[in-house]
Amino acid sequence: LQAQGDQLYLGLFSVDPESQGKGIGKQIMRAAEDYAKTNRFHSIVMSVISVRTELIDWYKKYGYTETGQKAPFPPSHPDTGIPKRPLEFIILQKKLS
Repeated sequence: LQAQGDQLYLGLFSVDPESQGKGIGKQIMRAAEDYAKTNRFHSIVMSVISVRTELIDWYKKYGYTETGQKAPFPPSHPDTGIPKRPLEFIILQKKLS
């Protein structure tokens, strides 16, 4: 989590594939939203790799929307290697009440 003005940035996270479908992702999202509300952030923003459409759809189901902003994906990194196709991040946001 990182403050960006009145928004809270939720950095990249993942749930181990063997643990998916057990509500862990929902718990993480709920905890981030509770933290954001407690600390008076107006919204949460995050970056999702564009090719992960199923993940983008999952976030949309929980109230996140595409901002129309995109960010470049690092071309290569020692931990991730070289992408086989062009990638970018889609920026999602959820406004909090």
